[in-house]
Amino acid sequence: MLEVGLKPGEVPLRFPVAVQNFAGSLLTLRVTRALPWVEWDMLSGQDLRLHLPGAGPDAVESIAGKLMWVKQSGGADSAIFLGVEVTQPTSQVQALLEDRVLRAPRDIKDLWQQWDRMKVKSRRSAAAWLTFLLLGLLLLALGGGILSMGRFPETYGYASLAAGGLLTLVAGFRFWRQHRV
Repeated sequence: MLEVGLKPGEVPLRFPVAVQNFAGSLLTLRVTRALPWVEWDMLSGQDLRLHLPGAGPDAVESIAGKLMWVKQSGGADSAIFLGVEVTQPTSQVQALLEDRVLRAPRDIKDLWQQWDRMKVKSRRSAAAWLTFLLLGLLLLALGGGILSMGRFPETYGYASLAAGGLLTLVAGFRFWRQHRV
């Protein structure tokens, strides 16, 4: 059972879910009985708690997390999938969720895990290239400032402009190429 919207004084939404996939701290859930009046897209970013029935006397009974995305397939049998980032993915929580994953062929499970890893990797890569782009712009501004002040040798200004221009050009090309592919 999943509870979404854990703000004080607010009644959380409760609905049954099945664990589709779990990799790292990313959990994919399928809503087994959708509530027709719920605006699913409005739930992204909400805090949640996943309750696990029959977990055992020493096991974790509920898992906290944040709803990262909602995907709804079209058609008459509209399936709703939820992407959840688990707040504290301890080894006990990981083992418990792995046991709850719906049995699927090994290659499909590996494909889901590869997808989750690639999403995390692409976010990290984008952040690194954005840092390079900002550093290049900073070097360009520094070079312009050095040349306009006239207190330092012009060589420092031109070197800073060249380094900043090159870094900005490479990072900009990388962004363009990444969004193009």
